[in-house]
Amino acid sequence: MVYQHILYSAEAGIARITLNRPDKLNALSQALLTELEHALFEQAGADPQVRVVVLGGSGRAFSAGYDATEATITGVSATTSISQDREHMVFSQERWWRIRQLPKPLIAQVHGYCLAGGTQLAMACDIIIVAEDAQIGNVQAGPMGAGVLGVEFAWQVGGKRAKEVMFVIGSRIDGREAERIGWANRAVPPSQLEAEVSRLAERIARTPLELLTLEKTAINRLEELMGLRTAMLYAGDLDTIAHYTPPVQAFLAALKERGLRGTRG
Repeated sequence: MVYQHILYSAEAGIARITLNRPDKLNALSQALLTELEHALFEQAGADPQVRVVVLGGSGRAFSAGYDATEATITGVSATTSISQDREHMVFSQERWWRIRQLPKPLIAQVHGYCLAGGTQLAMACDIIIVAEDAQIGNVQAGPMGAGVLGVEFAWQVGGKRAKEVMFVIGSRIDGREAERIGWANRAVPPSQLEAEVSRLAERIARTPLELLTLEKTAINRLEELMGLRTAMLYAGDLDTIAHYTPPVQAFLAALKERGLRGTRG
């Protein structure tokens, strides 16, 4: 596959995947996500020399979230049925679960905006290192759904802190707060982010791949036994319901008519 929306490289046991739509703040289009899965599973996952994968973003953001111009977002109810919408949500949640199960450690290198789908992508990684001034949370403009981000946030930081963030539309936390509440492993000054991630990746890459895979599988199996996968799928069902509520329908109609910029303010 020739990549148009990501960059891929591998050296010394470390694969680096960079979301590369800087003009769109690395918005997650379906084309980008397809390329990302290919790079993760067909390249990094299949390469016996790769022991750890670093995932970052080019330009000013890790990712500002899903591409709001795509019909999968703006076309809800107008062009799809509830069952079709739910099928899309199941596919999306299963994608995040599959990324979680990549049999090699995956480090998110987060800077700038990390919103909505970008936050989900970071949470699918095993380790999250953030810039202190990174902005993590949801889109600011208006209501687009409910459930899918909150349940994974709660898994990371606990229910009460997740509710404090998710109950306010567009609520965000910075990298320092993300570290304090346990969403991120640690926060560092922006100028030190790449070096910090590289040092960690190099240390992990010294561990034999067989042991890394078994260690990750053991921890992931515990998460599954504790109900994370079931909770993610259930949250997808709730998000489908949210798409058909009047506030979300009104916002999506405005989004389709005026675009994201036109819905602000």
